[in-house]
Amino acid sequence: MASSYSTSLKLEKMTTGEKAGLWGTTTNTNLDLLEQAVGGYVALSLASGDQTPAISDGASSDGRNKVINSSRVISSHGLQKSVRFTICFISFL
Repeated sequence: MASSYSTSLKLEKMTTGEKAGLWGTTTNTNLDLLEQAVGGYVALSLASGDQTPAISDGASSDGRNKVINSSRVISSHGLQKSVRFTICFISFL
């Protein structure tokens, strides 16, 4: 049976007997992804349009970061406004 991935953080869940000799690498990758989810920060530019931060299976992804900071300058009738968005996910275990 092949690995599967957790629903929310997309961490790799290996099955018994799978990936002999690679458990350390996969576990370290999962720990890096957990670190990104608990304390990660990314700044996304909205200058070229909307962003959709995705979360990929078993790989570092913008959407997994705890804090996602985005900003955009809006021009209208010669006036400019700077709009800033910050998304912070807080969970209690």
